[in-house]
Amino acid sequence: MRIGFDAKRIYHNTTGLGNYSRTLVNSLAESFPDHQYYLYNPKPSRLYTPEKDMIHEVGPTRSFDKIFSGLWRSRNMVRDMQGQLDLFHGLSNELPLGIDKSGIPSVVTIHDLIYERYPEQYAKADRKIYSRKVKKACEVAHKVLATSEITKNDLISFYQVPETKIQVHHQSCHPRFYNVVPQTLRQILRSRYKVPENFILYVGSIIERKNLLSLVKAFQVLNNRDIQVLVIGRGDLYEKKVWSYILRNDLSYYFVRMNDRWSYRDLEDMMPALYQMAKCLVYPSHYEGYGIPVLEAHASGCPVLTTAGSSMAEIAGDAALYFNSESPEEIAAQIQRVLTDHPLRLNLIQKGKTRAQALNRFSTAQKMMDIYREITGL
Repeated sequence: MRIGFDAKRIYHNTTGLGNYSRTLVNSLAESFPDHQYYLYNPKPSRLYTPEKDMIHEVGPTRSFDKIFSGLWRSRNMVRDMQGQLDLFHGLSNELPLGIDKSGIPSVVTIHDLIYERYPEQYAKADRKIYSRKVKKACEVAHKVLATSEITKNDLISFYQVPETKIQVHHQSCHPRFYNVVPQTLRQILRSRYKVPENFILYVGSIIERKNLLSLVKAFQVLNNRDIQVLVIGRGDLYEKKVWSYILRNDLSYYFVRMNDRWSYRDLEDMMPALYQMAKCLVYPSHYEGYGIPVLEAHASGCPVLTTAGSSMAEIAGDAALYFNSESPEEIAAQIQRVLTDHPLRLNLIQKGKTRAQALNRFSTAQKMMDIYREITGL
């Protein structure tokens, strides 16, 4: 089978959508090497190098398309696919215009409809663009893949996508998170990057929905100088708001901005070790279509504390402690529990590993290939 992918996020996104896309394509190639995988990339990037010979990068060849690479991706890319593919997969909420008239069967992964849930956090023009793209993709795709049940329900509720057309496909995470990092390497990394002895992790973009400020306020309640927070992520206006609050309330000791200490490549290598060294992951997001840090923590043997509701409970099940994302007091109480109750901590770690194993890359790749075969008959 010749399978094409919209590879913009693979080559140009260092966070959730990029990680999802890279992990899926690499897992498919490793599990099903007899197929060919074509990554349609609008412009060159050094972020990603294919791991297998059956993965091929495809870019615009005409001068016009190279100059207007965004137009190539949204429209002219279909012209270059004609006669080349058995299936096309839009990995991040959209499909190129004209795919429905190309004769190429298509699937699209919808990660979330957060812009519909929290419209006040998006510019009106952006919301219109996102809505138009997702609605059109759901209309023309042969199958719509939702990353969680909550995203499936949102597609039905907001856009009236037929339930029979939607299939939930949970994502996996990079295999590096399943591997134990040697103690000697952990100590080297601790020394090189000045990682504190006792810490918890916050992983995610520093935006309002991710709700770092509630974790900051929880530390005012906790008042425990034996533990610090490593903040992995970047933001803009909301990040400034959070750090301003930290400075005004004399909380700088507790919060360490790790992105100032390394590059993206360093971070890739560091994250499994950080999860394994951390006392826990605190993931206070108000709402997620999936929440990949929860799965990464499970795979790494890191206890998870996260928001009740949204997709996090769908991923974590009984392998997490939950709190009201609006309550710093609840967050502080759950942090205190995992820091002081050793049997509870061990129980969360073991249950998390079991959850992560059920979502390993081979299992998710098999389920995805089954979907491709159902659509194409190949």
